[in-house]
Amino acid sequence: MTASRVISNPNLVAEKTRKHVEVIIAELGYIKNDMASYLASSKNIFCFIIVESRLKRTDFSIYIERVLDCGMIPCVFFFESVAELSANVLRAKAISSPEMFVLFSTSCIDANDILTQLKIINLVDEG
Repeated sequence: MTASRVISNPNLVAEKTRKHVEVIIAELGYIKNDMASYLASSKNIFCFIIVESRLKRTDFSIYIERVLDCGMIPCVFFFESVAELSANVLRAKAISSPEMFVLFSTSCIDANDILTQLKIINLVDEG
């Protein structure tokens, strides 16, 4: 915890301790990982993007960029069946309290039971 405080809030650490930790940080060549800090904060907003496996990456990559532009963290899961879709939804709910799910699917799978329980936007559904 002291090393973290030296990096994030050096004014909260005694000068002697801070200098000692800074020397060790320099010796180890440590570089702060801002993404890890962001993920560790309690202010994370996740957008779970659930993609049918047969779709091309280019079909949904623009939406990942939009999610990032909104300050949300995109988490992408792939599925081939309704069972996998259900498992991915449960996996996402175990990770956090999702603000949003985005479903990319062109098949006529019957996922209505899942869709009605969640805020899911299907951006690709053609049939």
